[in-house]
Amino acid sequence: MRLVSFEHRGRPSWGVLDGTLVADLGGAGPYTTLPLALAALTTADLAALASSAQRISTDVLRMLPPVPAPGKILCVMPSRVPHGLDVVPRLADTLVADGEGLVAPREGWALNLAGGVGVVVGRPGRHLETADAWDHVAGLCLFSDVTVAEHGPGSTFPGRSLPRTAGCGPALVTLDEAGGREGLVVRTSLNGALVHEAGLAEAALDVAEAVAHCSRWTQLHPGDIIALLPGGPSQRMSVHPGDVCEVSVDRIGSLTNVVLDEADVHGAAGEPALSAHTAN
Repeated sequence: MRLVSFEHRGRPSWGVLDGTLVADLGGAGPYTTLPLALAALTTADLAALASSAQRISTDVLRMLPPVPAPGKILCVMPSRVPHGLDVVPRLADTLVADGEGLVAPREGWALNLAGGVGVVVGRPGRHLETADAWDHVAGLCLFSDVTVAEHGPGSTFPGRSLPRTAGCGPALVTLDEAGGREGLVVRTSLNGALVHEAGLAEAALDVAEAVAHCSRWTQLHPGDIIALLPGGPSQRMSVHPGDVCEVSVDRIGSLTNVVLDEADVHGAAGEPALSAHTAN
């Protein structure tokens, strides 16, 4: 099952994606947002709701990140300390959807990119054991992580705090559809050329261990995103305005974003108008 969030005629909603149609579930009782649904419903419940829901073509939707406003975004990457993990937070306003633009700041700072997998929390958890961590995962999505190079390869918060510098999407893929829990291989391309390919296992990034590790430091809530980034510091790539960034994982899909120059981006009230989709 593929779960998405979107805007239709200015109204935010969420639903189940089936090809080019979305079953709109945003009005399904008290579950007005995807995190509320993740906390209360099973995939069978979601399928039952979707069977009788209104279907809307994606052509008339503005697609959003699967969880548009997560309470937490925690970027997890291999540490320089053997067998360790570095965890760095991101802000919710750094996210953009598949097809939207990543914004290079007008200050002209050098940027670099790493592709990864977003693990979306489905059940609350604290002090989780690794053996139990998968039970708290709702599904997976793709993540493109752009950081300010001068702040290091993502080891500091300022390097990840710029608005609209992380692609997230295109959908939250539930675990039954994402396939096996092992063997996730992340492919990152720049302007159509594959520049990095790495399995989470190769980078010593285990989903269950990462979720359990984060839960020791903070309370996890439905809709929180834990972004696993397998590329080491030397494997991050420099990006510039005009570059096309793509992250893909088999059975999850592909996430594509173009890098835009902030000085060239205009929108109402100073907000960039970045969507590649037009809502009618």
